[in-house]
Amino acid sequence: MYRRFQDMLNKKIMKSALIAFSCLMFAVPTNTYAAGSTTNQTVPKSATTQTSNNNMSKTARALGGIYNAKTNTITLKSNTKLSKDVKINNNKSLTLNMNGKKITGGSITISNTSKAPVVIKGRGKIINCQIFKWGSGKLTLDGDITYKHSSEDILLLREGTTVIRNGNFYCTAKNKDILWSDYLYEYDQTYLYIKGGNFHGDIYLSNCATYIKKGTLDGKIYLYCGGLYIQGGTIQKGIYDTSDDDSSFKIDISGGKILDQIVLHNGNELIMSGGIIQSDQDAVIQSDMPEGDEYSHGDIRIQGGTIISAKENGYGIKAVNTEIELSGGTIKNTTAKGNTAVYSVRYNNNVKDINVKKNDAVSFIGFQSDLNNLYKANYCGENVQYHLDDNGTLTISGTGDMFTSIDFGSMDHEKLEKKIKIVMIEEGVTAVGGFEFCSHLKSVSLPSSLKTIYHLAFYHCTALESVTMKSGLEKIGSIAFMDDHQLKEINIPDTVTTIGEQAFDSCYKLEKVHLSNNLNELTDFMFHHCYNLKSVEIPDTITEIPYGAFYGCTKLASVKLPANLKKIDATAFISCVNLTEIEIPSTVKEIGRSAFKNCRKLETVNMTISEDMVIHKSAFKDTPYAQNKDTK
Repeated sequence: MYRRFQDMLNKKIMKSALIAFSCLMFAVPTNTYAAGSTTNQTVPKSATTQTSNNNMSKTARALGGIYNAKTNTITLKSNTKLSKDVKINNNKSLTLNMNGKKITGGSITISNTSKAPVVIKGRGKIINCQIFKWGSGKLTLDGDITYKHSSEDILLLREGTTVIRNGNFYCTAKNKDILWSDYLYEYDQTYLYIKGGNFHGDIYLSNCATYIKKGTLDGKIYLYCGGLYIQGGTIQKGIYDTSDDDSSFKIDISGGKILDQIVLHNGNELIMSGGIIQSDQDAVIQSDMPEGDEYSHGDIRIQGGTIISAKENGYGIKAVNTEIELSGGTIKNTTAKGNTAVYSVRYNNNVKDINVKKNDAVSFIGFQSDLNNLYKANYCGENVQYHLDDNGTLTISGTGDMFTSIDFGSMDHEKLEKKIKIVMIEEGVTAVGGFEFCSHLKSVSLPSSLKTIYHLAFYHCTALESVTMKSGLEKIGSIAFMDDHQLKEINIPDTVTTIGEQAFDSCYKLEKVHLSNNLNELTDFMFHHCYNLKSVEIPDTITEIPYGAFYGCTKLASVKLPANLKKIDATAFISCVNLTEIEIPSTVKEIGRSAFKNCRKLETVNMTISEDMVIHKSAFKDTPYAQNKDTK
């Protein structure tokens, strides 16, 4: 758990943690202002406090107040500007009475190892001052505490319980949160109860059990791990999943209002038994895990409450790799034209479709669907579907982009991979992918409407012999055709401007390549180990031959380099053992390490060496050319 937490920490977290830790190192100042002063005070820059049970009076003076030992209460008597941080460490109940005053700057760290509670009340204002909650004690915020224009996160909570009862919380700084919570160790759980208050800004919750009962939140809630229990209140800008593969959380909604969408990733869980979720986005509830572990999936259970889509052709639930259980509640669309209530796609065979426990359990209002048409079958994109005939021809039709993977329903994926022999992409489809490991696929025909071939689109299609690309294609993703051992020729139309790394790596039988004349760049290992590639003409738009681009192209005998070439990077043509001659343009200023190493037949290199040209000493190592040449 500790390792996982450490991996999670970002720069924001580290900064906050360091500030709080630094408070431990400070000493109590001797020049703090007298308690009870009615004038505004500024604690000098040299002033810091370290507070124990015996010197709470000094802490009070540092905060611009007085200390009552009998009630263990600090009451502010003046507005105070903190130039340094104040640490409160007590072993019995403590009340900080703001008394309508202001504290600005610095930070206040509350550390209660003895579980002693702290209450902050009194309709004061804390401006540009952070509050750090450490230790297992309870912190209650009860009063009108206002934060404005903070450049940092306002509340940092760790361990124990925090209760927010009322007040206003502002965070106007860009990319900062009102509240950030986490726990450092598995046994140091953090609990947050929001029982009132108005929150103006975003909230980040990590490893925290959060209960929202009342209050208004006009920012977003970002979740990493833990549990979010919404029992009341209003959340105006939605809930967003920031987790990774190692984290998980549950959202439990039994009341309240959420006036924007809920977005889940990485198999996290949503249970709804009451309340209202309303959104004008494409989907009210969205759960998406298209490239997750084959045994991972989300879980959405609707047992009650109301889901409202306010967008024409919007969805109540839109989910990928998600088990959906419908046993109560209402899903409705408020527009004249609705869409399907539930849109479900599966990439993982172990995930069930949609389970409707009772035919009358869920009401669907305004949607163009019924209980027999809750999800799209044989769809591999928003508006793209597939059909596989008995002869092994897979036809993709529709409009728009495919998903990066294909849901083949209940069919065994490994068996299906062997059944696909021909892929026909019809006009209207704009992006394709998801055919990796189709070991019996022999030919692919692409339409003129196609703009993008995804990353890994046809990876390890070891029987693929031909691919027909048409003008209109713009991008070929990385590793798109890697390990396609039978592919002999590729003609890339001039509309292509981008080709990703290792796009044609290890295409052992590739002999002929026509590169787009508008290509922006070559990429690392683009034709690595294309043993049968005999010649290549590189367009003049290219200014660099990148790392390992033609590494190990053992039959490459002819290369035409572009007129505007500036650099030949390390290992670019290493082990091209049949390359006999190369013309290097005068524009080239650098030839990198081992660029032509082990080109055992390379005897002639035509180039002009200028004073500012750098040729690595190993650039032509183990070539006939290098035997009688000095390089620098």
